[in-house]
Amino acid sequence: MNLVADLLCLLACLTVVTCDRVYVHPFNLFSFNESDCDKLEKLVQEGKTIVPVSIESQTTPDYEGGMNDNSKLEAPSLSTWGEKERSYLSDLVYVLGMRFYSALQKAQRGQNVLLSPTSLYSSLVSFYLGASNQTALDLQGLLGFVPPSGNPDCTSTAVGSNFLSSLRTIERLVKSGDEELLFSKTLSLFCAPGIALFQLFMERLLPSADAFYARAVDFANPGEAAKQINAFVEAKGEGQSEARLADIDPSAQLLFAVDVRLA
Repeated sequence: MNLVADLLCLLACLTVVTCDRVYVHPFNLFSFNESDCDKLEKLVQEGKTIVPVSIESQTTPDYEGGMNDNSKLEAPSLSTWGEKERSYLSDLVYVLGMRFYSALQKAQRGQNVLLSPTSLYSSLVSFYLGASNQTALDLQGLLGFVPPSGNPDCTSTAVGSNFLSSLRTIERLVKSGDEELLFSKTLSLFCAPGIALFQLFMERLLPSADAFYARAVDFANPGEAAKQINAFVEAKGEGQSEARLADIDPSAQLLFAVDVRLA
């Protein structure tokens, strides 16, 4: 009987110890407060939109304004990050990067595979910030944005924008370690003529690149559209980029292009 009693006491103690723990989901490390959620919701409801100018335009549109002013970029730093935040972000990027890398290896047997996990993750986060309904939910799951409670739409959107800034900080730290290293990133959005883009969506993409452009292109003529886009990207790259876009769906309304230069 004493043995049974001792075992019961031990079990009770273990139960108490096991229950006396609080699990904090890593996602909460990037959550915004309620006032931030209200602010985001208000901006979406206002629905301010921008219609990009033609890709043939030779003037800088007003909506780009100071978007490409490199002097306004803050010096990269991770001093405000905690160890948990860095670990959580790196895990998400690594896991998704390996999934894509494995898929590419199977599809391109015997060929070299070059993949940047941070650029890949950043692009998918950008897609998520501009998505809605089921597409947004699917991307949310793919990216690992799974909040344990609260308002998932607001929290996830805020977190997505925060992740873009964090990922860009990591990329810029690579350059800051070597002044002779050339590392730059240009983001361009090409949409069909007359298509209006949410201003909020465009502003959320700014932290992810050194330069940002938005232009209208007639996708009805795929061949000509590809030539125009290639020429535009190469011109903005000041001769250091070589665009090789070939196939465009004539029914397309939006094309997302990222030009990364490393030398």
